[in-house]
Amino acid sequence: MTTHIKEHNWFLFLERVFVISALFFFLGAVLPVLENPNDSAGIAVQTDPMVLFIQLAIYLFGLMFLFTVRRGVARALLTNPLLSLILVLAVASTAWSPVPDLTLRRALSLIIVTMFALYLGIRYTPPEILRLFAYVLFLAVLLNVIFVFLIPSYGVESQANNGAWRGAFLQKNIFARYMVIAAVTFIYLKPQSSKELGIKVSGLVLAPILVIGSISVGSYVMAAFAMLLMPSLKAFRLPIKRLLPVGIALTILTTGVLILVRLNAHMLLSLLGRSANLTGRVPLWHILLKRLSYAPVLGYGVNGFWSTQGTDVWTSLNLPHMMAAHAHNGYLDLSLELGALGLVVFLVNTVLVLWRCMVLIATERTREAEWPFLLIVLILGFNCFESDLLHQNGILWITYVALAVSTQRALRHRLDQPSTLKLHMSTPVESVACVQ
Repeated sequence: MTTHIKEHNWFLFLERVFVISALFFFLGAVLPVLENPNDSAGIAVQTDPMVLFIQLAIYLFGLMFLFTVRRGVARALLTNPLLSLILVLAVASTAWSPVPDLTLRRALSLIIVTMFALYLGIRYTPPEILRLFAYVLFLAVLLNVIFVFLIPSYGVESQANNGAWRGAFLQKNIFARYMVIAAVTFIYLKPQSSKELGIKVSGLVLAPILVIGSISVGSYVMAAFAMLLMPSLKAFRLPIKRLLPVGIALTILTTGVLILVRLNAHMLLSLLGRSANLTGRVPLWHILLKRLSYAPVLGYGVNGFWSTQGTDVWTSLNLPHMMAAHAHNGYLDLSLELGALGLVVFLVNTVLVLWRCMVLIATERTREAEWPFLLIVLILGFNCFESDLLHQNGILWITYVALAVSTQRALRHRLDQPSTLKLHMSTPVESVACVQ
């Protein structure tokens, strides 16, 4: 019996080490910046043998752990049909892609990464995922401090974004995005030991400083938005009779703020040091929308557009040496790959995921329960001016899928407890049934 317990504990330890290591790899830190010390952020980084070896090792270990929850994976795919449909569309896009071999490889890679995300969502509860991310992001914070202050030749940009901090990441916007997510995660972390208290406190001190040093305006905006959104999440804990008027008031307030922002867009952009074309994004989006009109329903297949028309797009913008294979907008890139059909499926699935997160807040009534909702919102917000949806090795896609599954399982567990309905009849918990 003692031997069995020891073996079980060793398995749990190895599992945690694997998950934290894999999540850190999917952050995209360290290796890309070491390969790209000259700030050539616009040049697409090719996969080198070391990255490929690590990736294959993660896939192999992941299959071993995935086997332990294989029935849960099948159930997760069946109970999340829209998520499954996205994977089906990714593989099916091989049929209309101009580069079918590449599309098939990238689609299969997306499926493997999604399986890892499903494993996370099945194996861990939302608070446990929060804790895992806190460890991973704290490691990233420490490495960023080392790169910025001890080896600035790597950690500080010196060309187009001279003086901006990029830490252990390839580019300042990527660096700042994860530091904003890190700060939010540390805010919601509930320490269970003095070690975790140290992580929380030091992380909350360092992460905002790193965001400021990035000079990333988009991340400044998203950080401010997150700070404003946090207090309003407490409204989801209210009884349904009080939630409705509060929700209406918040909607009116949000609409008013958006109208003011729209009417004063030029002034606000000027204050932020940005032009009306959003640092060249608007002209790029115009060109891509025109190209999308040639394949509006199904798109060009996974990686089908940028691998065949990327050079032409950047040349038309007088940036012939730019090789960044993304639109600086996740929704536009998703449309280019899977068309309007893929975009609609993703958006409808996202609405369902956000609804689950809101109901989870209402039923759990804890601060930790607010983290999944805020993370999903941050992912959606960052993809308005960056591109990380359906990324084959992107941690934001892993986060999205893992939280979608984990929150669903948490709500199902709640509904399986007879006392839940009795305790929370004043909350919208009965609405969970419609998203199961």
